[in-house]
Amino acid sequence: MRVDRLEEAITVVKGLFGDEPYTFSGAHYRINKLDGLPKPVQRPHPPLFLGGGSPRVLRLAGREADIVGINARLRQGVLGEHAIRDLARVHVVKKVRWVHEGAAESGRSPDDLELEINLWLARVTPTVTKARDFLERVAAQSGVEPELLADSPSVLVGTVDQCIDTLERVHGELGFTYFQLDAGHPNPGLDEFAPVIEALAGT
Repeated sequence: MRVDRLEEAITVVKGLFGDEPYTFSGAHYRINKLDGLPKPVQRPHPPLFLGGGSPRVLRLAGREADIVGINARLRQGVLGEHAIRDLARVHVVKKVRWVHEGAAESGRSPDDLELEINLWLARVTPTVTKARDFLERVAAQSGVEPELLADSPSVLVGTVDQCIDTLERVHGELGFTYFQLDAGHPNPGLDEFAPVIEALAGT
């Protein structure tokens, strides 16, 4: 039901960005000659961002969005063990494939959209050893394996050079161009990412 409503809402939003008054009749929304104002400078509409973690939502995003956010499936509404496991590399690869399948359904190329991912665990460490120790500590607290965290595209932990290498690899192998830092896990050191951002600026 919620995804059905979302799909209709996307149609309505895009319609209201058009030049003429918009009429729509669906299961959830009915609009009669509504003129959406102000009109956007970007045409046909501003970039549309949609995110999710399930096959249906990600295929919908692949059909309709300009930027697609890859998330965990938050069945319990929180980032628990199930969600952390759902962001393991093998599952993120599958989620990206769902996006591309949705794009293909609407005759789009994967190049027609961009991908975003939340870095729920992000930390710059002074040494490789401290990065490993931190991952082991969080893994033990979360009930997952350190290797799962180290390989997850949604985790960025390491020295400045390690973080740069990780982001470049995730971009090159999976196509992500947007990374959101500190999406949920407490992080006292976001300023430490400044050298990472500076090194990657413009790439």
